[in-house]
Amino acid sequence: GRLKKLIAKHQVRMVLIFGKHDRIILTKRGTRFSQNLEHLITVKEIEAGHQLLQEKYAKTIAAFFVG
Repeated sequence: GRLKKLIAKHQVRMVLIFGKHDRIILTKRGTRFSQNLEHLITVKEIEAGHQLLQEKYAKTIAAFFVG
C-alpha cells in the first residue's frame, strides 16, 4: 500500500515489536507487512502479551535500538 511505498521511497528504517502471546496484534501481520522491505523493516518478538509499554519490558525493547 501507500505506507510501504513511502517507507521505500524515503528509506525509513523501522523496528516492529510484537508480544509473542498477543492475541490482538499478531506478529505474522508485521512479518507480512515487512515483505519486500526486509532491508528496512525488522520484526522482533518478545516474551510478552499485548501490553508492551511496561517497565518490565523496557530493557528488552531498548536493546533493539542500542549497539
